[in-house]
Amino acid sequence: MKEGDEECTRLACGIVSDIAGALKGGVANFLSDLVPPLVEILKDQNKDRMAKLQAIVALGDLAMNSGDIFATVYLESVLKILESAAKMSL
Repeated sequence: MKEGDEECTRLACGIVSDIAGALKGGVANFLSDLVPPLVEILKDQNKDRMAKLQAIVALGDLAMNSGDIFATVYLESVLKILESAAKMSL
């Protein structure tokens, strides 16, 4: 993977974080578009750690700003991915 691709991934995750902060509760309407690509970044073994860290931050921003909808629909699957990643890093 090219370094430019990783930089674009990090920038895209930062934009998602900015959108979540700007839209506040309104970001809940866009979770189905925003969460799956972030989850794919976390699952991709070829992505670097910084890109994955930015994806985690973006997911956190979405969770904080979207309220119960994130917890109801996405929290369990996101936590499983994070748990899996924690086990692999040990």
